[in-house]
Amino acid sequence: MLSPAKINDLIKNNEFYDTLFSDINRSGKILQNKIFENCQFVNCNFSETQLNGCKFIDCEFKACNLSAAIFDNSFFSEVIFSESKVIGINWTKLKWPHVKLSSPFQFYESNISHSSFYDLELKELTIEKCEACDVDFRSADLTGASFVSTDLEKSQFGKTTLYSANFTHAINYYINPNENDIRKAIFSMPDVVNLLRGFDIEILD
Repeated sequence: MLSPAKINDLIKNNEFYDTLFSDINRSGKILQNKIFENCQFVNCNFSETQLNGCKFIDCEFKACNLSAAIFDNSFFSEVIFSESKVIGINWTKLKWPHVKLSSPFQFYESNISHSSFYDLELKELTIEKCEACDVDFRSADLTGASFVSTDLEKSQFGKTTLYSANFTHAINYYINPNENDIRKAIFSMPDVVNLLRGFDIEILD
């Protein structure tokens, strides 16, 4: 069972294990060199917060606002975001391990629009039932990723590895098969027709 923590605990202490943070507001503040392991954040506001050199291991953010947060040199492992706003995040600023086995985070029913995953290796990345508009996936390795039921309007794919990725019921994506690796990827009607937009052809109803 998780032990509840108050905002003063978050300010004064640097290590947290099996801890529940609920209704915490640190918008626009700085959190530095904090360690969170097996922690849950519920209805917390970390929008525009600087989280520098922090570690999140086996954590969950539920119904939280992390829009425009900065994760300079922070580390993530097995972190879940659900029903949260995670808008405008530059994920390239994280501290990435030399050996990458799979994606360190998963997104469910969240808004991750206007974010960047440029040139990252994120095999098995999960973005399901999300709003992921204007997201930069260029040059990323998204082998085995899941975009099930996600809105990808204006998101960028270029030199992206999408081998065996799942786009079932995803909408509004534009992926040029000539510029991306979509071998063995799964698509569904009607949006799969968008794959033909990269060719100089006419499609009739």
